[in-house]
Amino acid sequence: VSGYIDYVSDGSRIYAVEPRVGEDHVVNKIIHRVTGLGCLVSAIMAAFLAVEDAVKAAVEGFALFKAVTIKAAEESPYPGSFHVKIYDWLYRVDRDIVLENVVVREVEPQRVY
Repeated sequence: VSGYIDYVSDGSRIYAVEPRVGEDHVVNKIIHRVTGLGCLVSAIMAAFLAVEDAVKAAVEGFALFKAVTIKAAEESPYPGSFHVKIYDWLYRVDRDIVLENVVVREVEPQRVY
């Protein structure tokens, strides 16, 4: 499930992929104004899936995408140039940038009665 916090599950484990920026950060204002981002995050996950299991690929894909969009939005808060900056940050991103901008944690499932 995608949103401010992204959730990934294999049916028994649940992971939350959270930005280290607040909900008022510019990325949360612009991301809804750009099309094609769901397709992009799916492509990133597919690349990870080539070398990881499905859950890890989804978690790492969301984390990378979230870090890249945060950095892109900081450089360009307008829809057209934001989209271009995403590609620039996909080229520039490394492990440290992801860790500085995103936290991944396992969450306990909630029981619904």
